[in-house]
Amino acid sequence: SILQHLNEGHESEAQQIATFLCRLFIYLGSMGQLFINQARRLASDCKTKSFVSVGCIKIPEYLLDMQNMGSLALLIILLLMCTQEPIFYCAGEQAGRRLAASAP
Repeated sequence: SILQHLNEGHESEAQQIATFLCRLFIYLGSMGQLFINQARRLASDCKTKSFVSVGCIKIPEYLLDMQNMGSLALLIILLLMCTQEPIFYCAGEQAGRRLAASAP
């Protein structure tokens, strides 16, 4: 958010690349690690059939821990953010051309 205000809204190619790399780091680093951890815990609970009934819904037992539930919520939020990422819209339209020239 700081990078876009450096040149009054006109980002240079270097700023666009820096923004892209920061977003890539967040998505691959944070979301990747969260996804792997959640998948491992879910697979472990499925393998041992460790489910708990909450009302009429059965959930994996690992979600009873508030930290694990918070991690799952963060993963879902990052996935939703990823669906709104402008670089993916540009990637589909720009096949073969430079993304930085037209991606917001």
